[in-house]
Amino acid sequence: MLQQQYSRTADVVSRGLPGYNTKWFLKYIIPTIEREIRKEVYVTPSLITVWFGANDAALASGYDSETHVPIADYKENLEKIVRQFSTVAPRADILLITPPHVNDSARAEIAKGQNGTIDRTNAMAKKYAQACIEAGTSIGVPVLDLNSYFNAMNETARDALLISDGLHFNSSGNQEVYKQLKSKIEEVFPSLAAKLKRWQFPGATKYSEADPWTEEDGER
Repeated sequence: MLQQQYSRTADVVSRGLPGYNTKWFLKYIIPTIEREIRKEVYVTPSLITVWFGANDAALASGYDSETHVPIADYKENLEKIVRQFSTVAPRADILLITPPHVNDSARAEIAKGQNGTIDRTNAMAKKYAQACIEAGTSIGVPVLDLNSYFNAMNETARDALLISDGLHFNSSGNQEVYKQLKSKIEEVFPSLAAKLKRWQFPGATKYSEADPWTEEDGER
């Protein structure tokens, strides 16, 4: 959605990696991204969003415990990630995003096929969201609190935005995330938001009017 919105002003590079937590990202992924930025594999970023927590918040007692990261370590890892990005891309704006909500009923249903051991809960996701907010406050980086936004809805409404696994967003949920992200960018990064509204390339209608095909051009 962001790529479609900003196709005439910016390139949106998605480095979201399914299943990763902050520990693995720090150890195995961010060194590669840092090298790519330094070597200008892509233009120095104007905005970096850091969205982790859903996997870190997996319960240590649950069936998906291998992705669990203790809250204190999660918070510290977020701060390290932001500092490393700030070093390699000092002019980039950075935005932290909290883990969203969890549909407890859906996770409990899935757990029935996993010896009944629930792997994630909405209550635990809230704790990690708070740790994300604290990390942002500690290092002076704004935070998009998706967890509070979705949990402010009634349970039926918020869970309707997730697919059947109770964890990942459906198309309607992704649309809500897009709206919140776009609004947050405008709120905390007004200069960047203004730049994103200025097209680098005009709409095609300009050339369909100014430089249309005519019979004089002939067929090629």
